[in-house]
Amino acid sequence: YDYVLVDLPPILPVVDVKAAAELFDAFVLVVEWGSTSTDEIVKAVNTSPVVAERLLGAVLNKADEVVMRRFEGYSDRQYNYYTNDVTTGAS
Repeated sequence: YDYVLVDLPPILPVVDVKAAAELFDAFVLVVEWGSTSTDEIVKAVNTSPVVAERLLGAVLNKADEVVMRRFEGYSDRQYNYYTNDVTTGAS
């Protein structure tokens, strides 16, 4: 296999991730919208130097699409995944 994804327990309350960190090439942090504070995210990343070095990015889980649309004006990207394509009429 080119890629193998392993779902690990939360990094802060459990030592499994820190103990197994050397076995993985990279990490993707899954963060729950509206539940995980910025301080918890920073603490989780800084808990293990190996995790911090190999962190590819984060996935925002359970995001509120309505609230996320408010932030579109602050980005140079437009997210039209859930809207109709006005040029072709497709959804």
